[in-house]
Amino acid sequence: MPRRDFPHSIPEINYLDESWVAQATIAEQSLFFLLDTGSSDTWVNGPDCESPDGSCGVESVDPIFDPAANAVNYTGLQFTTFYSGGSNVSGLLYSGNLNLAGISAKTTFGVAKHSYGNNMPASGIFGLNFKSLNSFSNGNFMDISSIKSLSFYFSNWINNDLGLLTINGVDETKFIGPIKYVPSSDKDYTLDPSGGEFIVGGCAIPMKFKPGDLSYVDTGTTLLLVPNTVAAQLNSAIGADPVTMAINCSSAGTSPSITMNFQNISLVLGPEHYIMRPRSGGCFSGIGGMGESGYAWGDTFLRAVYTVFDREHTRIGFAQAVHPRLNSASA
Repeated sequence: MPRRDFPHSIPEINYLDESWVAQATIAEQSLFFLLDTGSSDTWVNGPDCESPDGSCGVESVDPIFDPAANAVNYTGLQFTTFYSGGSNVSGLLYSGNLNLAGISAKTTFGVAKHSYGNNMPASGIFGLNFKSLNSFSNGNFMDISSIKSLSFYFSNWINNDLGLLTINGVDETKFIGPIKYVPSSDKDYTLDPSGGEFIVGGCAIPMKFKPGDLSYVDTGTTLLLVPNTVAAQLNSAIGADPVTMAINCSSAGTSPSITMNFQNISLVLGPEHYIMRPRSGGCFSGIGGMGESGYAWGDTFLRAVYTVFDREHTRIGFAQAVHPRLNSASA
């Protein structure tokens, strides 16, 4: 059995810079999951899953988990998990071995009977946050498996590159410069941007933040979400429509970079990170409004940086990510 304190890595598949999924195993069945630092529950679509919006997936693409065909135990309990934005999932709770990147632990997990707002190229969500966010007991894989840290490299879809999760270590080929850390929490992966600023074209846009506002680093959120007024300023500065977020697809080579300064850290978010190219056509900015206040440092931000969630020392580290050279013809 591999030692848990040694580094373990697993690739993540990038779907249009909107979702990254990785393979994990429940009992004998391997499935693809969205790895989510914004939540703690782990669940998978089950054979009786129903949804009004297709969130239970398509069996040929997103296989379901059948408890009857695997060595798992029904706990006799039910669960309901709610996510920001109104998405939710509910079903039955089972206990069995979960395996992520070679690390295995007996954990309680959900098998979905109802799902809404969870359309994604995966069979479920693998929660990676602290137990304070769990909806049910004995469901925190991170604590049960004694994982000390998670390090994420998020790829750019335009490069046809894979992302990478490294557990209990870092991959030094994926970033440049030292990893600088900021204090976080043992209840959530929070980040305090007080006194920080975004700089675009020499103009500073303050990171509007006050005590009590939400600010968390979330691999399960696609966009970089900031207060509405800050989002409008940033989108105007990069040439995107401040209301619709639409931006010219050919702007990757001409739009300005955004320098993000907070605490002791300075990071750069380039147009190759913040210009989204959906399959439906057109392009839009990956910077959205979260409301009157609050930040969700989602995948648009995370693609620009290498991120270390250091649970052992309750801190989060950042360094500038190193990506393959952009395909100039596609940019």
